[in-house]
Amino acid sequence: SNTGPTPKYELEIIVGPNTKPDVLNPNYSKYSPTEYTDLIVRLYAPKTTLRKTLILYTNYQDRLWAKSKLDEFCGPNNNCSRDFLNFCDDTNKSCGGGLATTNSDYSLALVAIASSEAPWKIYTENIGTTEVHEFTHTIQQAQLTLATANRSQEVPRWFTEGEANLNQLILSGYYNNIG
Repeated sequence: SNTGPTPKYELEIIVGPNTKPDVLNPNYSKYSPTEYTDLIVRLYAPKTTLRKTLILYTNYQDRLWAKSKLDEFCGPNNNCSRDFLNFCDDTNKSCGGGLATTNSDYSLALVAIASSEAPWKIYTENIGTTEVHEFTHTIQQAQLTLATANRSQEVPRWFTEGEANLNQLILSGYYNNIG
């Protein structure tokens, strides 16, 4: 159920020096990032032990800053990819996309979101969808790494992405309920 109290978990938000994500602007976003992540946590509690989670927001101008922050937080974890920042559009000076990963000892969950900061997001009602999608992946990772980190390769990608997409659609405003 999504109506109970939110279990305790630690969330830190870091924003690039020139980044102004729409989700942090109450004029555009119905909820804060914490409220979006609370929705997800309540879906999975009390079955999952959560690590501290860091959400890092960046834009085109701050993409090198974001890469250095990810290097700092990820440590030697080879699965902590910064590749999504390589696909920024130099012509339009914009980035978009996100990732969910962990640091090398699995003690910190990381969500990185490259925000296009484009006004079109307001009209398509997708503010918060990336937060919900990527935070779902951190919970999936926490569930899998309780046994062993290598088991994540045994879960089909269609399942993990499908679960994150379903949460994204339902919890971030596209639909009021599953029905």
